[in-house]
Order: sequence, then structure tokens, then C-alpha cells
Amino acid sequence: MPYALIVNGVVVEVFGGEKRPQLHPSLQLQAIPAGLAVVPGWAFDGETFTKPPGEDLEARRSRQADAVRREFTRDQALPVQALGVQWNGGLESALRLDGARRLAELGGLDSVTFTDTANQEHLLDLADAAQVVLAVGEAYRLQFLLKQARLRDIAAAQSIEALEALA
Repeated sequence: MPYALIVNGVVVEVFGGEKRPQLHPSLQLQAIPAGLAVVPGWAFDGETFTKPPGEDLEARRSRQADAVRREFTRDQALPVQALGVQWNGGLESALRLDGARRLAELGGLDSVTFTDTANQEHLLDLADAAQVVLAVGEAYRLQFLLKQARLRDIAAAQSIEALEALA
């Protein structure tokens, strides 16, 4: 079920997923009814979500694209599972892990130490290290491709109703 973060009666962020996001208790989080394509900028009066009045297509495109970018920024570094361990995700993590693996290889070593999301060290042979790098890099690449596809769909939408269907 999606949830909306409400600030001063306006939706500022939309969270998807099965679980209610854990936020500071002072923040107002409201479940979004099924079938309603709420995006940042909508109003919430305590009972009902409403679209901003008179919003034009370009303004809606811009708002929806910004929401997609914020979601990507939030989700792109989610942990990645590889070799039965949870590793930090994201492009920076993939690049750092790959750099460490390459330096070990250049130094003539046959293993390298990586740390997982719990900051536990794992001594990996170079083949296993490459598997971790590939898993983290591929997870980032897929998130990036999804974001780009969503942005293309938003740019191609010819009506606010079409944009709502994408939300």
C-alpha cells in the first residue's frame, strides 16, 4: 500500500511498498486509497486527497519526474544480496568494491577483504569478489534503467490522465 508524507496539508513524498515507512512520529504519513494516483503536490485535508487546481501538463510532468528522481536517489543504494551476504548497494559502492578488487589483483594478491552492510569483514578470493562487484553493479544498473524508462514515459505522456496512469 502506498503512503503519502503530508506537510502543511500538501503531499511532499510518496512511498510505495508493502510496509509502512518508519519515519519520525512528528511527520504525518497517510495511506493512499487503492486506485488513487497521488503524487507530490496534491492536497490532503485530513480525509481526502485532491489534485492541485489548474495544473497544466508541463507542471505535472516536472513534478512527476522530480518524484521519480527522488525515488531513485532513495532506492538506488539499497543493500544487495550476493554470496549469501548483504552488501551496500549503489554505484559508489560498486566502484569502490571494484577498485579494491582491481588493486588486489594488480598487487599480485589472490584475495581481498570487503565489508558488508553490518561492517563485518569478508576475505574473498578475486573470483568471489568479482561476483559481489557484478551483483552490486547490476542492481544499480537495473534501478537506473527503470528510472530512465519512467522518465521517458513521463516525457511522452500527452495528458494529465496518461501521467496519472504512470504514477
